[in-house]
Amino acid sequence: MPRFADFFAASRFRARFEARYRMTDYAHAIPTYLILADTPALDGAAAWLSAQQERVHGS
Repeated sequence: MPRFADFFAASRFRARFEARYRMTDYAHAIPTYLILADTPALDGAAAWLSAQQERVHGS
């Protein structure tokens, strides 16, 4: 998706996402993001592990 960031931003994705069925109000409140990080899962796992270590060891 990073190659298509401009296309995605200009597309009707958000409008179509919100206009689904009877859930328009519900869908409107759901954020959507384009993740551009190279390794978002690893970044999230590292942040979680760091937070757990800080909670356990207090440092």
